[in-house]
Amino acid sequence: MRNRLFPVVVAATLLVAVAAAQGVAGAAPAKTKPKIKVLVLGDSVGQGLALRMQRDKRVAVTNAASVNCTLAGGANSLESYKDGIVIGSGCPDWRTAWPPLVQQSQPDVVLVVTGGWEIVDRWFDNPPGVGLPSTIQDPQFAQSISDTHKEAASLLSTTGAKVAFTNMQYINPPEALPAPPGVNGIQEIWWEPYGPTPPPNWVAPRPGQPFLASKVKTDALNKILADLSSQGAITVYDLNKFADPKGAFTDTLKGKQVRGPDHSHFNDRGYDLVTAWLVPKLQKLANK
Repeated sequence: MRNRLFPVVVAATLLVAVAAAQGVAGAAPAKTKPKIKVLVLGDSVGQGLALRMQRDKRVAVTNAASVNCTLAGGANSLESYKDGIVIGSGCPDWRTAWPPLVQQSQPDVVLVVTGGWEIVDRWFDNPPGVGLPSTIQDPQFAQSISDTHKEAASLLSTTGAKVAFTNMQYINPPEALPAPPGVNGIQEIWWEPYGPTPPPNWVAPRPGQPFLASKVKTDALNKILADLSSQGAITVYDLNKFADPKGAFTDTLKGKQVRGPDHSHFNDRGYDLVTAWLVPKLQKLANK
């Protein structure tokens, strides 16, 4: 009896194994998550990030970031700098220029990256160059930052796209690299054209003009954005906490150099790390 039963059991086992193998072979391949479509707007940090994100297989990125971009109102303090030097904003018409980009690209997420140009001293009531410009600590300036970010979030979400902002990483800029043609060593924009002590090519401030270090200005900007986020008015990703985890400027992460020579922008390794940190957040936001 045992001899007859053994071949039957073996045959049955083989049939089960063959069926299982056929089931595996015939199974549909695992579905990969579809790419989310991301439109990146903003300044040169956003531009560098978008260029890196375009190589990421999880996202389809439209890079519409420019340079020197700021949402805040007023005229920044280098728009009427001495000798007629004008740097100004790289996206003065964002209210009219950006919505068509959203309509055209139909993104799942619009990512806005500004920062460095938001903290530059600027005039609001006085014509540029008349009197003292406001700093980001002034209520009118802070309110302008708040109002324009909420306005941008509203304008950019009309197609149903989710809108997100990054806050600003700490910076430690030296003299501007490269110096604009014809400019006699103008300081990096975020320092303003002067400092608390004479750095190279120092330019004296206007009498009575306070100097605020870039960290003070960055903290002020990031607090405004954090308050908006806590109110549910906008979505903000804490780039500063990621890039400067100890609460002060650093140009290294995980023991590697992650900032460019201006100590403000990221280098390729830095953009790699920011992309790896940010893309899952964008995917989560898109699928909400």
